[in-house]
Amino acid sequence: MNKYATEIKWGGIFTVASLLWLLLEKSLGWH
Repeated sequence: MNKYATEIKWGGIFTVASLLWLLLEKSLGWH
C-alpha cells in the first residue's frame, strides 16, 4: 500500500511540474 501511495504522489508531482512548465513556456512566448 505504501508503494502504491508513493507512485500516486510522484505521479501528481510530475503532472503538476508538467503543467507549470507548459504555463512557463506560454508566458515566455516560446510556443
